[in-house]
Amino acid sequence: MITITGKDAAGKDVVIHKTVKTDADGNYQTELTVADGIVDGSSVTVEAITTDRNGQGVGPASDHLAGQGDNDNDPSTPDDTGLDLVTAEITVEINTAGKITGTTKDVAPNSDVVITITGKDAAGKDVVIHKTVKTDAYGNYQTELTVADGIVDGSSVTVEATTTDRNGQGVGPASDHLAGQGDNDNDPSTPDDTGLDLVTAEITVEINTAGKITGTTTDVAPNSDVVITITGKDAAGKDVVIHKTVKTDADGNYQTELTVADGIVDGSAVNVEATTTDRNGQGVGPASDHLAGQGDNDNDPSTPDDTGLDLVTAEITVEINTAGKITGTTKDVAPNSDVVITITGKDAAGKDVVIHKTVKTDADGNYQTELTVADGIVDGSSVTVEATTTDRNGQGVGPASDHLAGQGDNDNDPSTPDDTGLDLVTAEITVEINTAGKITGTTTDVAPNSDVVITITGKDAAGKDVVIHKTVKTDADGNYQTELTVADGIVDGSSVTVEATTTDRNGQGVGPASDHLAGQGDNDNDPNTPDDTGLDLVTAEITVEINTAGKITGTTTDVAPNSDVVITITGKDAAGKDVVIHKTVKTDADGNYQTELTVADGIVDGSAVNVEATTTDRNGQGVGPATDHLAGQGDNDNDPSTPDDTGLDLVTAEITVEINTAGKITGTTTDVAPNSDVVITIKGYDENGEQVEVDRTVQTDSNGHYVYELTPADGIATGTQGSTVDVVAKTNDRNGNTIQDHDVETVDPVIKNDQSTGVTNGDNSIIGTSGDDLIAGDTGGLKTNFVAGKNYNVSIVLDLSGSMLFNMAGTIRNGANVPEGETRLEIAKKGLKAFIQQMVDHDGTINLQIASFSANNSLGNTVNKIYTNVSVDNIDQIFADIGTGKNDGLQAGGGTYPEIGFNKAVNWFNDVSDANFENQTYYITDGEPNSSQNTLDSAFRPLADQSKVFAVGVSSAVSDATVSRYDNTDANGNKLPGAWSGSNHGEAKAIADADKLIAYLIGGSENFVPADVGSDTIKGGAGDDILFGDAMNTNWITWSGRDPLMHPQYSGYSTLIAYLKAEVTSGAEPTQQQIYDFVKENYKKFVEADANDPVTKGGNDTIYGGAGDDIIIAGAGNDIIYGGSGNDIISTGRGNDTIMYDVLINADATGGNGTDVWVDYQSNDKIEFSSDFFDGLLSDKSNIGEFIKIEDDGRGNAVLKVDRDGSLNTQHEWADILIIEGKSKIDLMDMINQQIVIG
Repeated sequence: MITITGKDAAGKDVVIHKTVKTDADGNYQTELTVADGIVDGSSVTVEAITTDRNGQGVGPASDHLAGQGDNDNDPSTPDDTGLDLVTAEITVEINTAGKITGTTKDVAPNSDVVITITGKDAAGKDVVIHKTVKTDAYGNYQTELTVADGIVDGSSVTVEATTTDRNGQGVGPASDHLAGQGDNDNDPSTPDDTGLDLVTAEITVEINTAGKITGTTTDVAPNSDVVITITGKDAAGKDVVIHKTVKTDADGNYQTELTVADGIVDGSAVNVEATTTDRNGQGVGPASDHLAGQGDNDNDPSTPDDTGLDLVTAEITVEINTAGKITGTTKDVAPNSDVVITITGKDAAGKDVVIHKTVKTDADGNYQTELTVADGIVDGSSVTVEATTTDRNGQGVGPASDHLAGQGDNDNDPSTPDDTGLDLVTAEITVEINTAGKITGTTTDVAPNSDVVITITGKDAAGKDVVIHKTVKTDADGNYQTELTVADGIVDGSSVTVEATTTDRNGQGVGPASDHLAGQGDNDNDPNTPDDTGLDLVTAEITVEINTAGKITGTTTDVAPNSDVVITITGKDAAGKDVVIHKTVKTDADGNYQTELTVADGIVDGSAVNVEATTTDRNGQGVGPATDHLAGQGDNDNDPSTPDDTGLDLVTAEITVEINTAGKITGTTTDVAPNSDVVITIKGYDENGEQVEVDRTVQTDSNGHYVYELTPADGIATGTQGSTVDVVAKTNDRNGNTIQDHDVETVDPVIKNDQSTGVTNGDNSIIGTSGDDLIAGDTGGLKTNFVAGKNYNVSIVLDLSGSMLFNMAGTIRNGANVPEGETRLEIAKKGLKAFIQQMVDHDGTINLQIASFSANNSLGNTVNKIYTNVSVDNIDQIFADIGTGKNDGLQAGGGTYPEIGFNKAVNWFNDVSDANFENQTYYITDGEPNSSQNTLDSAFRPLADQSKVFAVGVSSAVSDATVSRYDNTDANGNKLPGAWSGSNHGEAKAIADADKLIAYLIGGSENFVPADVGSDTIKGGAGDDILFGDAMNTNWITWSGRDPLMHPQYSGYSTLIAYLKAEVTSGAEPTQQQIYDFVKENYKKFVEADANDPVTKGGNDTIYGGAGDDIIIAGAGNDIIYGGSGNDIISTGRGNDTIMYDVLINADATGGNGTDVWVDYQSNDKIEFSSDFFDGLLSDKSNIGEFIKIEDDGRGNAVLKVDRDGSLNTQHEWADILIIEGKSKIDLMDMINQQIVIG
């Protein structure tokens, strides 16, 4: 029995059971067929079972055929194909309409079929198109070519299609071919192939009356023939048929035109037909158009007649001779057409005569007629003739005209005499001109309205000749007149000559008559007579204007260029005395002039100024004076709503101001009167960091200089570590204009955390700048036997005997089977370095001796080094001398003889002892001495007399009693009273733990103890400051490679710097900004470090934040914090602390204090408001609820709100003054009774 499972075409499970027989050899076989329903590509599982000879079941045996795909996920092996019963197939077909269809076999529905189509574009270039379509449920597919695909109609097209069968195997390609347009089988008995045919071919044609034929085509190749057939009539009315073949252009358009030579006459109707062949070789057309013949073809009298073809421009001519014969010709006019002739002339009375005649054209288009006496036009009259007709298109032609001149020398031929007519009277003419340019005259025997020609000569403004011709008419009495105008171009003052001529009734010339006007000047050379003025057409004028810049400008009229203008200017000098200035300038080519006042002229800025100007015109006559007035500085119109006048302003006013670090303000002015007020506005910050603005008024001296020095009363902190000071100086110049200048003296923010910046562990008073400062009130560090500010001589009496090479357990480190560990010497070196590092951080002077001891002449007895003033300058050398291992720096060897070290210390103290220095000795040993007790006592006694001696044992190899005997201090580090003796000595320890040993050496305790700190006053100043009341707690800072001995707990600022050098600056000294940024970013960690360390020391500090958004970390102790203006973050730490609120800005709802955040409020802390903070608060505070309230902000915080005028509500509203973090359940009355203090 065989069980076969697989999937059908829909993906459903198919299970088939087949039973077959075994053959003689026990073999069997069968096969799957398509009819079984498992689809190609399916995975197939087969199981077979049977029964053995004993009747027992055998099997199942199984086999599996993987389905189509990469079933082993190995890209280097071919995919499995699955079951494959059916041979896959694909077909493809394309028709001329571009439709592509195909079938597949053994291909799943929705499979991709990739179709590649090749053809040609309109330019004959290859086009390859790829399309991917899906098979449908039956394995069929289709797509189509579109015009957008770019294969042109008529192109051959080849299409190939491929797909993938159910077994993942490629199928195809199948292909089809569409032959391109043409007789591709070379069989003339079969029709041509058409190629691809996506576009319907079209053709249009149009003809206009000018015979122009145009048309368009669609789907027709460029340069294709268009056959045009045109039909019409000739001049005899016979049919004319014309054939024209033209080519299409690149856009498929074409054109041609009819010409006269084609034989179709104007006015004829015309039909046009056009045919062509498209890209598929198929005929297109015919397209047709029709031009109606001349006439009213639509029988609608309201529309114009059609004109028919109109190739020829119609013309007409006419001519008349003295005999009255009228002849003419026409063109494009039909024989026997009407010509209408209109003739005009004069009768004997001089009246107009108009005659109309109509004649016919002959076969050649010519015509004629003539005038007769009966027509009424008198001899001698002029005659005008006009002729019009209608052309073959029904359009009017003409008029054509001709003219016969009347009596006179009309032919302009001087060789023929004029006609004269009757002549009884002698003709005459006169002329006269006056200075105003008026010209008058009389005539005799001249007809009314006759022309009089007047010629006038004179000079223009440049002195050049001017000739003017004027023609005027005689009136009914024969008189005439005209006048010269400025536009004629003859300038005033010129001499003028005038001549006049005319013609009498007989056509004869009369004149010339003449007159003369003498030019400006003494033309008769008689001084007793006035000068002549010449022509005088224009009234002379002059203007003058002065502006505040002292520029004087003016114009003149009728004044010659380069004429003198005399200007008189009056004003005041700096002393208030009158100043009169005379200036003479020339007019330019346009009659304008200008000059200007200068400082050298002596009239001072701000003065009133009067100016007068006079000149002489072209006729020699005086012009002016013209005047202008510049009002002096002041409110001259007494109208307070208008700006003051400024007066003369020749000088640009200036003011300078400068402030130095000491607060001295100096400045200069230009164009400012002596003793003028200079108002100096000075902005800065007081020593508490609050903004201060003062105005100070000083006077300029005789040189325009001024000076002011800030005083303590001004309240502004100055100096390089004070506040930034901004200065604006204002004054008014002589013109009353306000001028100002600005200067600022900036200060750099500071970091004050260590001795170099004046910070100690004592009671410090530290002031910041107006920048973003970082200040700590104390240096911190570990507790030592050094008192802040004091000076010390320190001798380290160090055991360098051979046992110092042992480890703490007392065995030699390189002995067999001894556990590894640091030697006592290595531990002592670490301790010494840590101890000496504390000396560097001390704020006094420490001189150091390292005095070793062992046996005489041994290696360990060779050291006796002196270091003056231990500091950062020599710390590296000291550390190098000490070394790190057992084989560098200090080296051990020999026995234990402490008296040698005691003697070295005594000798040194004898040399350096000073009343200003305290002597201290640190005795360090690891074993019992080899010397006798008497020897040791004798050597120690002089040392104990002049020095405190602190003793410590290294390892348990030495007893407490041994080291205590040579210590003379109590538990507080004070020298015991009385003389040292074997019974009067201190208590010391021998310590076997390395870390405890180092702590004991530094501070006298087995644990590191922070140093005591002072009660400090810290004023941050303006800026966003970070202020620590005590030392910075850097215990939380660590990094890879940190040396806990060089940077132990409580080492404060030095640990911060070491961290930044290791982790941020790659060993370089960090910048001030880098230090500030790190602390600001991590301020919460500093707060947390203090909160988590109850050992931290703190003083009772007073901290003023000042202006700016400050971070204040007060630390331990009973601290008082004035946050000042700005939104501050405040940590008060341990202790009974108070946050103070004063009125900084009375108009502000929080008194100018901003909104602060208190991060670690405790119930023992207080909030204190100044007595003037609230307006209207009763003395018993019974109405306190009107002024203070507490709200929960919904984020676990309490918000303390104030209304500074309570129910009065005259100025202030409720405002947030303090957010108390993590205290959402604070009761207002509890705070009022216990924490809030007023006054």
